[in-house]
Amino acid sequence: MDVEDLALLKEVAEHLSFAEVARRRNVDPSMVSRTISSIESQLGFALFHRTTRKMSLTSAGQTYVQRINPLVEELQNAISEALSQNQKPSGLVRLTASTAFGNQVILPLIEEFTAQLPQIELQLQLTDQNLDLTDHQIDLAIRLTDQPKSDLICTKLMDTHYQIVSSPAFNAPLEHPSDLANVNCPLLDLPKYRDVWKFQKGTKEHAVAVNGTIRMSNPLALREAARLGLGPALLPNWLIKDDLKTGRLVQHFADWQVTATSFNTAAWLIYAPQRFMPARLRATIDFFRANVK
Repeated sequence: MDVEDLALLKEVAEHLSFAEVARRRNVDPSMVSRTISSIESQLGFALFHRTTRKMSLTSAGQTYVQRINPLVEELQNAISEALSQNQKPSGLVRLTASTAFGNQVILPLIEEFTAQLPQIELQLQLTDQNLDLTDHQIDLAIRLTDQPKSDLICTKLMDTHYQIVSSPAFNAPLEHPSDLANVNCPLLDLPKYRDVWKFQKGTKEHAVAVNGTIRMSNPLALREAARLGLGPALLPNWLIKDDLKTGRLVQHFADWQVTATSFNTAAWLIYAPQRFMPARLRATIDFFRANVK
């Protein structure tokens, strides 16, 4: 019996839907149905109860699937491991990141990624939603947070921190963080980011309630608002470092640490634990660990 057929059976048993498995594999549902019927014919017993409304495993089907699941996984791993020893990393890798981080940090690396790993097809899903890796069949995610709380593998790519910046044309006096309470600040429209900014210098901590008549849902738009002189904004270092070098933006309160959430934030590369990691995934992880700075 073909390993791929058994892998399909394993997936159907998990989702109890020919249509769902067909959608995930981008094949016709009739192909899934024919494969399951062929397996049942070879076995000599039914694996599923089928009605027009629902599908369930038979008692024999449940026993059979439970026994073959670890075997199928081991066979797939053995095939992948053997192939990876003789081939360059190849195949599809799905990576998700926030829109701003993807545009600012990941996209500039793609040319080098393609040069180093030409046989890997990288699919970028840039969104400000934290997509579930399993539900969306995602291999890797980059999350910006202090410490991810998850049963997934979390590898730190780089530390991140925030700064208060504005256009050089902005001329309201800002001598102490408390002065921000009297300024119309463009704000990121997220809880905490639009309410209170926290400052720290040595043992001193200071919280400032900020106000603003302009709120934005995306850090890229917030950076543009600061560039246009709409007021001081709280932005991450990876998004504004080029603007600070060129003088397009200037930093305020350089001797203070500042944040809206935690002073210990970072960019994390997150992926599901696996007994055997495909070569394409390992190569992609190694590339971004070496190049995201």
